[in-house]
Amino acid sequence: MRAVIYSADPETRAALRRLVTAWIRLACAELDIAVWDRLPEAPADRRGGIFFVDAGALPPAALEPLLPARKTDCALFLCARDPRAAIDCYALHPTGLLAAPPKADDVWRAMDRCVELWWGTLRRLELMSDRVKVQIPLYDLVWAESVPKGCLLHRTHSQMLVRLPLSALEELLPPGIFVRCQRSFLVNLCHAAQAAGGELILSDGTRLPLGRKVRDRVIEAYEAVRSARTGGGPRSKGAYENDLCCDL
Repeated sequence: MRAVIYSADPETRAALRRLVTAWIRLACAELDIAVWDRLPEAPADRRGGIFFVDAGALPPAALEPLLPARKTDCALFLCARDPRAAIDCYALHPTGLLAAPPKADDVWRAMDRCVELWWGTLRRLELMSDRVKVQIPLYDLVWAESVPKGCLLHRTHSQMLVRLPLSALEELLPPGIFVRCQRSFLVNLCHAAQAAGGELILSDGTRLPLGRKVRDRVIEAYEAVRSARTGGGPRSKGAYENDLCCDL
């Protein structure tokens, strides 16, 4: 799977590349990025992908030969400074419209709308649970806590007990995204909505304490993820609506 960025405007092209790259890293996905400042000369390459296209840069007829024949194999997001510039492209049945220059909010919402395309590209953990081998997308793991028989994984929609020490689980996960915020808790900072009052507040409302010895390191990692997700601008997820101290 690939993410294709096409714009003749350097600012829009650079912003999209930065934000899509940040999404790929933080979601632990394996997507290729193709950046075009002009249309390729070989329109026969009609592979699927997630397309971010400057709507004002070309007529719809020029884009049509580059899109997969099966529309289920791609998502098309039109990017325009003036929404009226995208109207002529509506015949291509775009998946969504982004304002230019794009913001992190826009890119994260766009990726949420085409989850079926990139879900299979997510890096996965292979763990044993109840004597069954299970593969868990890293992005789906919100936080984990140490329990007597191993650790309890809190996923976006379920929980799962694995017979693996929390320290061993931590070694399997990418540092900087997954951090030990306290001796008994490991958190995916992509799901941290706020850091306030000596604790992390997750997107599902869970509050995890920050250990005194690791507090500064965790806050530094949190701020790094926050900066990557927002691109230095507005919050990156519409789901995080309560403003307290450090907001995404």
